[in-house]
Parts: sequence; structure tokens; C-alpha cells
Amino acid sequence: YIVTTYIKTQQKIVDCPVMNKILYIPRKNNPAEDIKPLQEIHNLHPDKTIYYLYNENDIHTKEEINKAFFLNDYIHKFPYLKMQSKISFFLQLRKEKFCITVLGPPCKETGGEGGNQTTALLSGAEEIYAYNTYSTIEYVNKKNIVFSQVPARLGITRIYHKSLVIGTTLPGLHSYPALLRVILYPFLLVFYMVCLPLIYVIRFNILKYYRLGYYQILLPFVLYVVLYFSFLIHSYVKPHVKKDFAVIGIDAKKLGKSLSGVERAIENLCIYISGMKSTANLKFVVYSCNPVPSIPANKNMTVKICPNIAKLYWTIGKDLGQKSIDLFHVTWQEMFLYHSLPLKLANKSIYTIFDLINLTFPDYHSKLIRDRYRKLLKKSINWSSIIVVPSESTRNQVIHELDVSAEKLKIIYLGIDPCFRAVNHDEAKKYISHKFDLRNDFLLFIGRSYEHKNMIFLFEVFCSLVEKKKYPGDLVLIGEKYRYPVNIRIEQMVHETGLEKRFHWFEKVSDNDLVYFYNAAETFVFPSRYEGFGFPVLEAMACGTPVVASSATSLKEIIDDAAILLSPDDLEGFVDGIWKLHIDDKLRFQYVNRGFKRANIFDWNKTARQMIELYDSVISGTDNLSSQKK
Repeated sequence: YIVTTYIKTQQKIVDCPVMNKILYIPRKNNPAEDIKPLQEIHNLHPDKTIYYLYNENDIHTKEEINKAFFLNDYIHKFPYLKMQSKISFFLQLRKEKFCITVLGPPCKETGGEGGNQTTALLSGAEEIYAYNTYSTIEYVNKKNIVFSQVPARLGITRIYHKSLVIGTTLPGLHSYPALLRVILYPFLLVFYMVCLPLIYVIRFNILKYYRLGYYQILLPFVLYVVLYFSFLIHSYVKPHVKKDFAVIGIDAKKLGKSLSGVERAIENLCIYISGMKSTANLKFVVYSCNPVPSIPANKNMTVKICPNIAKLYWTIGKDLGQKSIDLFHVTWQEMFLYHSLPLKLANKSIYTIFDLINLTFPDYHSKLIRDRYRKLLKKSINWSSIIVVPSESTRNQVIHELDVSAEKLKIIYLGIDPCFRAVNHDEAKKYISHKFDLRNDFLLFIGRSYEHKNMIFLFEVFCSLVEKKKYPGDLVLIGEKYRYPVNIRIEQMVHETGLEKRFHWFEKVSDNDLVYFYNAAETFVFPSRYEGFGFPVLEAMACGTPVVASSATSLKEIIDDAAILLSPDDLEGFVDGIWKLHIDDKLRFQYVNRGFKRANIFDWNKTARQMIELYDSVISGTDNLSSQKK
């Protein structure tokens, strides 16, 4: 229980899962001011009971109640509010034993009769926990009630399931005993005094050989400890709150840093599932370290923004420990154990694997890291109820590389962001020419400078086009200069061939500018050796740009016959394909139409609907895959 007059100052306490009933005592000056916060609390916590308590000493008839508390205009709009007399309600509580927690300065200090203490007396208090205020001590001495002082820096040391919390302020209230929280401090002290120096020694003498950096050793371990301790501590107090809906936790900490294909997929998934009408029995909690304005917070979707990743994992551990999350969705694969640990701690979980690039290309990581990553993926798969992959190609590779049963894998194709659309070609060229000073026709590539993106090969294709076909256009690359060897080699080739004026590399552009780049490009060229899904080719098709692409991995599956597909090593084939689109308008028009039709298949509404159906089947147990979590 919580007794409050000022709802806004009690928000943290109200949100605690152990607080099942809210006893609101309206203010005499204008009690209607808190009706809106009460409505918001009801929307966020429909399982909590809200009592609207009035004082029998001041009001005697129903008409006086309606007049004094403005209920004529409000009561029919808020049927969840339960009208009850303050005194009669607390007299009912005397039948049970209660621990009273008095928060903030008592009313007596401000000239009142001691509202907090009076409520404690009416409730039949046997124990009182309070801050060190003289009026509280004086009060409990008179009433012979067991009293315990609480240091303000520790907050409340004991919160029972059957307790009554009274007051207006409480900094840092949590639903676990503060004593357990204090136990964590010596552990961290020992860690920093003993383990940290040892890690430094190991890092600079042994693991340096395996190319393991500081962040790959210390930070993952700290985050693992934070998550696991938060889970254990909050498991100590498990509030038993009956819900008529299921809560899905979604890991979205990757959002806000950049907007690659994976980040865009996670963001759109959260956006579209929050707006689905079929989510009446599902609620979603999105965890992120950065504000994501595009994800709407509504009655179905709660977005928890944490200031840093340690706080984020503490929050995730807290929610998993308190069993307030029924299913946890880790939305992409990572190379550290702390990232996958929620799969193990959650009762049911879903794991999304976009690709296995880090296992496929040995140049990216040492053998030690690749072996560790392979073991981690196998653990994560065993911990998960089901694995989601974005393509048949990724599914087959997961089965082959990680020895996973095909029955545990579910293919859910992703969608295309609706911002990518066709714009008049001449207007797009004019916009790009004015803003980026690109006056010639150009070939376009989008992606970071990873080796598997095959960007060096792309530049060789462009050089061959210019040399053999006398191609008049430019080459435009958009994406971060991520891998140093690729960047250096491309810059050397540009200098050696003398094509500096015809080569353009933009690291970051806005989504709006990207749409105009797609529409202004003559041809989109994508010779990648590996893709888990392949967003750029679909985005180009949605914008009406013909595509010449590699047939490797998932690209052949995603593109089908809507583009010219070639081997990622076929230089002559790429040259001929680009040139045919340059000189043959009829062929170009044919591939543009095919591209539009193919892009329309990949819709985020369809993806969100399939994901919600999967959530529901795993939670309800109707899908036999959910029983395979180990």
C-alpha cells in the first residue's frame, strides 16, 4: 500500500511492483489536479487498485462529496477509482498486522496534527520505519510503537509485502532490501583492488598477442556482474502481481549510436509492434541507453531510457529478477556473454541472429575470439526458446555452423522503412547537385568499409568501366570508413588512377538525403560477398533505382529476378551489367518495375504481425519450440 496526496512526487514508489494499492487522499484546495496523474498511473499499471479516500470529518453526504471533490464531472470517466472513507478504510486494516514506513517530514512540523502519524495509528501500526525527525520520535514514544531510524543515504531497509508506505518523498526507493544492495559494495571493492590489476597484467603480457583490447576484457565482465547481481538481489523479493497480460522485454541498447541495417531493423520492429491493434494482451518494455523519439510510448509500449549501459543492465536484471518480464527478446547477436545472459535468466526468451559474419571471415578476429564466439552462440541458442533469422541463407548457415536443429529456427523476413520511396528523378538530381555538388550521373554504393562488402572490387569495376567503356559518370560511396586497410587501399587506387574528381565518399548522410541519393543514382551497385538480409538493395528498388548485385548468400533469395545478379568476383560481368543498364532504357525500365514489385513484398506491418504471433505462441506454449529452452 501507499498513501499519498501528491502523486507526482510519489512516482517512483507507485511504479514499484510491490505496491499493489494506491490510497489517494485528495487535497482540499483542488483535488481534481491529481485526476490526470491517476489516469496515467492506471494506464501504466492497470493491475493496481486506486482508492479515492475522503475524510468523514469534513463530508457527511454524497452531495457534499460530489460538490467538494468535483466528482460529478469525473466519476463516470474514471470507473477504476474506488470511493471510500479514509477512517473506515484504515480501521479495516487494523485486522491485519502492518509495518509502517513514514517518509519525509511529518505534517506536525508544518503545524498540522501529524497526518503521517495519525494514519499509522489508525492502521494499527506495530512497527514504524522513518527518517530521523524529532516529531516522529516524540510521537512513537507516546504511543509505545516499535521505532527504527533509517539513515537517509540507505533509504528504506525493510519493505514487506504487507506494509503501508506513507509520506510525500523518498529518494531512491527500490523494491529490494537495501541491506543486500550494501553487500555488493565490498564485492566491487575487492574486484577493483585485486582483479583489475591482474587484468591489466594479463592484457599487456599475454592477451595482447590475441588482439584483445581493454574493453573486450574488463567492461564485459563488469556488465556481467552487474546484471547477475541485480537479478539475484531482486529475486530475493518477488512481488506476486496477477496480470491479465504478458510483458515482452526488448533489448534495444544498440539504438541511438548509428543507423546501420541492424539498428534500423530493431527500431522499426519496436515502432510497428507498438501500433499493432492485436496487442491487447501483450505489453512491451524497450530497454535503451539513448532516447529514441521515433518509438512511441503508449499503453502497449514502455521505453526505459538508462543513462549508461551499467544502469541499463541493472534495470534488466531487476525486471527479470522480479519476474515482471514474461519473455525477453535479444534482438541481435553480440560477442560478449553479458549480452546473451538475459536469455538464460528469463523464463522464456527469443534470440535473433542476423548473420554469422564474424565466423565466416577470419580476418576480422583472431582464432581465439572466433572460437569463444562460436561457444557463446551455442550457449545463447541453448538458453533461447526459439531463434529468429531474417533469411533462408542465414538459417542454413546457422544449422551448418552451430549444429542447431532446424525446428528451433524461425524465418521472419524484415521490412523496408517507408521513408524510402520513389521521387522524381530530375528533382532528386537537382537536389543532390545543389547540396553535394554532384553534377554528373553516378553509380551508388551504400555500406561500411568492411572487407566482405567488396568495395575494392567495386572500385576496380568502376575503373574498368571508365577505361574500357568510357563511362561518363562518377562513383559515390556512402558509409563509415570502418576498416583501416580497406580505406587505405581505396585511397591509394584513387590516387594511382587519377580519378579523384570522379570519386566521392560521404561517411554520414541523413535519411532524407539518402532517399534523394537513391533516386538520383543511375544504378545501384552492390557486390557484397556476404549479407544476412540485404537492406540496401531493397531500399534502392523501393526508390525506383535499377540494381546490379552479387548473388552471394541471402542476396539471391531477397532479390530474386528483380536485379542483375552476378558472382562477387565476376569483374567483367559487373562491367557489362552496369553498361547495359546505361545504354538500354527498355532493360532499365524492366528492372525498375520488377524492383518495385519485389520491394512491396517486404512490409514491416507483416513482419510485426508475424513477430507478435511468435511472441504469443512462445508465451502460451502453443509452439512446441518453446519447450526446447535449456
